[in-house]
Amino acid sequence: MLLALLLLTGDDGPQKLKFSVEHLNLQTMKASPLKAEEAKSFGAELKELEAVAEASCTETTGTLTLKAGATLKWTEIKATGKKTLSYDGGKPVIVLNTLKLSGSITVTLHVEKNADKVPEALKSLGFKDIAADGDNYRGVATKAVDIVTLLKTVALKTGNEYKLEIFKDAAWHAPEAK
Repeated sequence: MLLALLLLTGDDGPQKLKFSVEHLNLQTMKASPLKAEEAKSFGAELKELEAVAEASCTETTGTLTLKAGATLKWTEIKATGKKTLSYDGGKPVIVLNTLKLSGSITVTLHVEKNADKVPEALKSLGFKDIAADGDNYRGVATKAVDIVTLLKTVALKTGNEYKLEIFKDAAWHAPEAK
């Protein structure tokens, strides 16, 4: 389980993502920290992502630094870990359970009605400088907000039913090198 994914940013410094890691055994439904060799392997998998300049992982925490001007999608992080884990007694997985957004991000949301109200819903959550392009809403989250709160707020303020299908993807954008 990748828990509490949080973008740590500075306007002038490199963009970093720091998140908790566990793996979930699908047979036993029990989560546990990564083994030392799994953590090393998972860190290596994260480094293979095109947008990642540096990555490391311990048994409980992963850290990424994005390349200048790069974009990293949530689905790309979610797809890692497939080569990493081996666990007796069942197929293990690393999953993203909660996601906290902050910094310069694009959130892809599909609302069935009142899409014009999405920017105002995002502003109420602390987003600024919001630009909409179809289902993509790019802006700066000034405080960390978890994805469930974001979806519930957008659903409420746009008059849509709350469901995870509203959320399609999130991407973090590193600033260009100066």
